Amino acid sequence: MKSIKSKNDAKPPKTAAATRRQVLNELKSLRTVFHDIATRYQTNVEAEILRCMDRLEAKGEEKVPDGARDIKVLQSILTSIEALQLKPREGRLKDIRQIHAVVKKMHDKLCSRQ
Repeated sequence: MKSIKSKNDAKPPKTAAATRRQVLNELKSLRTVFHDIATRYQTNVEAEILRCMDRLEAKGEEKVPDGARDIKVLQSILTSIEALQLKPREGRLKDIRQIHAVVKKMHDKLCSRQ
């Protein structure tokens, strides 16, 4: 991962110990970047969920989006959420993808129209 140094700046290490240190440093950087990306992704998905919740909780019928008034749309969203088969203890990427797909579908139906 060459996020800080350019290819010309880094000389290949000449010993196994130096190479191990370089690998360790790169892994430390990768771990930080991975954490930052995962946190940002989580924040984005949670923001979509909160926007949908705000739309569903809108005060006054005129502020409720069309999708939140349509029983077929609401039932479709509810069915999608109830159909999720998640295993949070396993930390599966598959679960994250399923959640995001449902949230995106819900967001499109509730937040994109108005």
